[in-house]
Amino acid sequence: MATVLIGTVGGLYLKHIGDSSEAIKVGFGDKGFGTIRSIVVDRSDARRIFLSTTRAGVWRSNDGGDSWREMNHGLIYQEVWSLEQQTGTGDLFAGTGPACLFKSSDNGESWQEFEGLRGIDGRAEWFLHLPPYFPHIRGIAFCEGDPAVLVCAVEEGGIVTTSDGGDSWSNFRKGICDDAHSVATMPDDAHTILVATGDGTFISTNGGEGFARCSGVYKSYSTHVLTSSQLPGAVLVVAGRNQPRHWRTDKGAETGFFVSRDSGSSWFEITEGVPAHLHGGAHAACWDPFNVGRAFVGLSDGSIWSLTVNGEAKLWLSGLFAVTALAVMP
Repeated sequence: MATVLIGTVGGLYLKHIGDSSEAIKVGFGDKGFGTIRSIVVDRSDARRIFLSTTRAGVWRSNDGGDSWREMNHGLIYQEVWSLEQQTGTGDLFAGTGPACLFKSSDNGESWQEFEGLRGIDGRAEWFLHLPPYFPHIRGIAFCEGDPAVLVCAVEEGGIVTTSDGGDSWSNFRKGICDDAHSVATMPDDAHTILVATGDGTFISTNGGEGFARCSGVYKSYSTHVLTSSQLPGAVLVVAGRNQPRHWRTDKGAETGFFVSRDSGSSWFEITEGVPAHLHGGAHAACWDPFNVGRAFVGLSDGSIWSLTVNGEAKLWLSGLFAVTALAVMP
């Protein structure tokens, strides 16, 4: 039975798929951890789990979440907004605030910074519009066939890319909103990059040199874009009509779910099973690797939605704290 790992502002929970029992809290409820931003299930050992927090860095469990250990040696910033594992190498990448990128090749035991990112052209113009005003790396994406290629979303600084493993970097901001939240590449074409931003969803077919707005995603506050190696042409975007300052008001987010089956050329909105005005805004989204074409999306109202690329949607769980991170483990 697969299990969904759920990061919330009130701690980490487990919920078995297909089981009617309630979600089980397993830790991280102390405010000293900050917010759980990312959860990664190890590619080679499903009982090894990594998660990132905004105040206490990266943590690892070797026993399926029963116990945890801090993994911050060499991680000079413990405000970790994004954490991803490269499938081919098993390397971990952590994006922090201030906007720096770190790599671990030993399951989080130690971290090394990509120092070249500090000197990238245009960095002086990066600026977060909220206190403490330091930009951070909000999303990390890889190229399926080339581990030397990395793409990162900087909030607020646009997209940064490297094609040589991090020795040199480029910052792309032309034609795209700087408020970048999530980034993905197409598994069969690393030159196609999709970015979710605070002013729309954008696509580049030339490695970031130029971007165009995805007009089929008509809701502008875009938070997540997901692509899948199991479904090479599929893209899922989660976007709301309103910005986060409205998510706790009567106005709400008015979140929508959008799908492309042709690598971003055309889109449709999932409407079946979705309220006309979905109040909560999206903090988290992930694919279910054990059910091809299904994804889970976690909202600020404590609900989790189950979606498929065929256009089906249903409320999967509710009653939690605001959901901030999701992953699925066997």
